[in-house]
This record gives sequence, C-alpha cells and structure tokens, in this order.
Amino acid sequence: MARMTLKQRLLARSKRVKSGCLEWMGKRDKHGYGRVSVLINGQTKVKFAHRLSYQEFVGEIAPYPNVLHKCDNPSCIESAHLFNGT
Repeated sequence: MARMTLKQRLLARSKRVKSGCLEWMGKRDKHGYGRVSVLINGQTKVKFAHRLSYQEFVGEIAPYPNVLHKCDNPSCIESAHLFNGT
C-alpha cells in the first residue's frame, strides 16, 4: 500500500464544519493548534498543521514568518482562511 502524501494526510485528518473551517481533528497543542509529525531529512519533526496546509495548498511561507487565521480558529487548516503576515 502506498504512503499518503502530506496533502492527503492533512485532508484525511480534518473535518469541514458549519463555519467553513476545515478543522484539524488530530493532535492539538494547549492553544488548539494542530500538530503533525513529519519526516524531514530522516528525522521526525512535529510541525503546526496550519503552516503545513499553507505550504502544501498555497505555497512558500515568505516574506513574513507567520501564517495567520482570518477565521481566528487555531485548529483550522482551510487554505482560504490562512494568510502570510506578521
């Protein structure tokens, strides 16, 4: 069986809710932000789900360091709700 791509993993572990948000249903931190384990250069790293979603569905996180939520929902990974800013 083939491994799922990161996009497939993100979509498989999320659920659409009435507000239009695509909520991360996997592990979350104490502030509600989704956390995802990914393999980077042979090492497992834990990353924020919304940042990974932005990178996969929108593109590079630049020139600003933050990925923010228009919806103010920290568990949301809907790319249309995310923007790069400070």
